[in-house]
Amino acid sequence: MTPPPPTATRGTVTRDTVTHRLGRRGRRGRPAERGSVTAEVALLAPLLVLLALATVNLGRTASTRIEVASAATQGARAASLAADSTTALEGARRTVTDALAANTVTCTALAVTLDLGGYRAGGTVAVTVACTLDLRDLAIPGLPATITVTQTATSPLDRYRQVGP
Repeated sequence: MTPPPPTATRGTVTRDTVTHRLGRRGRRGRPAERGSVTAEVALLAPLLVLLALATVNLGRTASTRIEVASAATQGARAASLAADSTTALEGARRTVTDALAANTVTCTALAVTLDLGGYRAGGTVAVTVACTLDLRDLAIPGLPATITVTQTATSPLDRYRQVGP
């Protein structure tokens, strides 16, 4: 700050003297806050980016859970319509793979297991689908790079049909 003008005598209070002593003031008597908005945005921007990435992460995970559950249901239905246990496993795997591909779900690892414990007339067949989802492209600190989504679905076998070995 510059010193008060030389015309002011000692003890005389002028506008320039007050400005010199108190510093520049903004509107309504508050100190001037030049650059404060820029500083606040610079501090909040990384948090907003992390929030957006976390939202995308949760959305992608939820969408994958829904699609894997749908694929497991379709696989169980395909297995329940098969004539024997061998074709049931093949049909379930093919149906699950096709269902996930049709819904653009990309699994880094896909496991389809078939529970044939109740594979008899009037029984049930269960299909479990485990899909490992890659989340490394989001790169959120503190969250895992991959998530395994596992869903199981059951489907009844017709009570009055012949079931092969």
